[in-house]
Amino acid sequence: MNSEKKKSQIKLIIIFSLLLINIVFKLVNIFNFLLVNIVAFIIISTIFITLVICFYVIKKEMIHKYVRIIIEYFAVFIYALFFIQLVFNFVAFPAVVNQTSMNPTLFEGNRIIVLNGNKDIKRFDIVVFRIDSKKQTSMNDELDNQLWVKRVIGMPGEHISYQNGKLYVNGKLINEPHLYDDDGNLFNGYYQDKNGNIKYYNSFTDDFIIEDVLEVTKNLSSDDVRAGVIPDDYYLLLGDNRATSWDSRKIGLVHKSQIIGEGRYIINDIFNWKKIGD
Repeated sequence: MNSEKKKSQIKLIIIFSLLLINIVFKLVNIFNFLLVNIVAFIIISTIFITLVICFYVIKKEMIHKYVRIIIEYFAVFIYALFFIQLVFNFVAFPAVVNQTSMNPTLFEGNRIIVLNGNKDIKRFDIVVFRIDSKKQTSMNDELDNQLWVKRVIGMPGEHISYQNGKLYVNGKLINEPHLYDDDGNLFNGYYQDKNGNIKYYNSFTDDFIIEDVLEVTKNLSSDDVRAGVIPDDYYLLLGDNRATSWDSRKIGLVHKSQIIGEGRYIINDIFNWKKIGD
């Protein structure tokens, strides 16, 4: 009997988890994900404390049969919330694109799944990082902790330059397929957002060299600037909409500690998602 009861509870936890994850995907389009996460934590903590009081402070015999049943279902709900918290904090979490800087790869309003971690950052990965006005140029503290999404272009130890719109890494030409359409033309066009505003995107990159970026990067030593390459644990991040993107060319290099994960999938709901770039 206990075995059957446990199986039923596991099924309920899975169902609750799927429903709650789907709800979070909807809420994250309206609210800041951090706020959703905090509210969920408060709810979990409150109900958990209530359950502890009911089961360990008040004698079970004093609790009416139907109240116990309700509490048991609440317990399943708590397990589901706890499971979701573990997933979002250690595996992956949803985020909403609020900028035009990644057009046409990502558009405003796109919901993406971000895989947690920054240990295996590769060139051309799309990463989400946290703004820190103490580390970024031209940023005030009101923007602190905002999550921005950009593409990794330059890695530690590399000299980066753009000439005639082409990327050169340590003097070697590197192709950027994400900037071109199926006919081999640079992305260049207009679109109308959900509010009826006309937005422009252009993937052509104006000429610059890494020395320009080093000059605007905060907290670098004079030796790092003179070295003429990206220092250890720093990355050059650019948006795909090169004409309008506010990225490392303006705010400086981004430190590894600010990168919280890789954007991997565009998702509409839990059953409808695709890999970014497909």
